[in-house]
Amino acid sequence: MTSSIGDRITYLRKQARLTRIFIREKYSISENTLRKWEENKLKVPEDKIDLIFYVFNNEGVQVTKEWIKSGKGDKPLFSINYEKIKLSSIKNDDVLALEEMQLLISTDKENLVHMLLENDTMFPYYQPISWIIGRKNNDFSSCIGKDCIIKVKNNNSFTFRRVGYSEKKDCFNLYILNTYDIKFSDPVYYDVEVEFIAPISWIRKIYEQK
Repeated sequence: MTSSIGDRITYLRKQARLTRIFIREKYSISENTLRKWEENKLKVPEDKIDLIFYVFNNEGVQVTKEWIKSGKGDKPLFSINYEKIKLSSIKNDDVLALEEMQLLISTDKENLVHMLLENDTMFPYYQPISWIIGRKNNDFSSCIGKDCIIKVKNNNSFTFRRVGYSEKKDCFNLYILNTYDIKFSDPVYYDVEVEFIAPISWIRKIYEQK
């Protein structure tokens, strides 16, 4: 459950495989303070939400301040961090998929973008817990109608959506594909300025996180 801000911080930390000790040592947030935030025993100050946003995005979690504060909007997406994955706990086929992805990314680190799709915003076309690779395309208009990893301007996080036409110049509408679930408060982002668009070129459904 992620009904409270403490629940959401706990969820982000555990899914990103970060310990409180690691966060204390790298970001100077005391274990006691973080524990109280997670247990909803201490209110998170507004300026600390900015810090939490920075911590998780810096550790590969693509999450918005809005979701941290209210749970609204896109669910977080978790990018791969090979050092945190214990390959011995993953099925053989999944190990091969991760190795394949690592090899692909190494061939063009400048233009290839990857993320872990954890939520079901793009279901049933894309399954949760899938690794995705997209290749940046500088011709944004040619990406209309395609499913892409997108970096929105003035936002540190990525999103995975279908790119659509916008009447506003140099902007795009971004759509989720899961129209069956009413829980998503923002099924369409309208008139969005983007920093880059990377149409999907590789995807693998892998292990379920426990």
